Amino acid sequence: MRLTPEVHLVGGGNLGFNLSDDFDSHVHIVDGGRKLAIIDTGTGRAEAEILANARADGIDERKIRYVLVTHGHLDHAGGAAGMRTRFNAPVLAAAPTADFLRRGDEDAISLTAARQAGIYPADYHLRATHVDLELQDGDRVRVGALEIEVLETPGHCAGHLCFVLHVGQQTCLFTGDLLFFGGVIAIQRIWDCDLPAYVRSIERLRDLSVDAFFPGHLALSLKNGQRHISAALARLDQLLIPSSIV
Repeated sequence: MRLTPEVHLVGGGNLGFNLSDDFDSHVHIVDGGRKLAIIDTGTGRAEAEILANARADGIDERKIRYVLVTHGHLDHAGGAAGMRTRFNAPVLAAAPTADFLRRGDEDAISLTAARQAGIYPADYHLRATHVDLELQDGDRVRVGALEIEVLETPGHCAGHLCFVLHVGQQTCLFTGDLLFFGGVIAIQRIWDCDLPAYVRSIERLRDLSVDAFFPGHLALSLKNGQRHISAALARLDQLLIPSSIV
């Protein structure tokens, strides 16, 4: 599904457009011309469907050069190992996420707890993968003619990142699970969900002037994306917590 000339949506589950596995996050491809980057990978159980969707959009999957991960939860990072192997493409993530993925640590990504809570079926597991580069705040990843900027945005979990893509005068923001359509957030009772950090991370988005808003689940916006950030900030400015997706 082509969203802009540079951004495609090629995967997603029940909290999206049902393009791939039921439990997948949105899976985006950024097209920089000579090179492509995947932003989040889904659970890893529907790689063939994701790549078929990419081909249907006219994407040459052989140009995939990077796998960028917003955070380590299975619905976003479970397919990183498979994508890295298939395309020999380096996996890029924040240091905490990199540690969890290298060890295949299902406790650290709260997958064990999520299975016990009935959120995932019993046969959903994390495949460990090498992470080639640990991203830090302010890093920039060159994808062909485009450049993706890294924002450290912990709160939903440790090691959460957002990615900013500037295309001409347009600013695109990939929010992972930090923020959703309408200013909704994702607070969970897991060991590394940190409300004060969450608030600070949303505050970081105040002056971005976002046009295209691409969250990890639910609806998206191709224009006026900053309004979703403003909706969350309006609650925070009144000393209230934004509504939560879960």
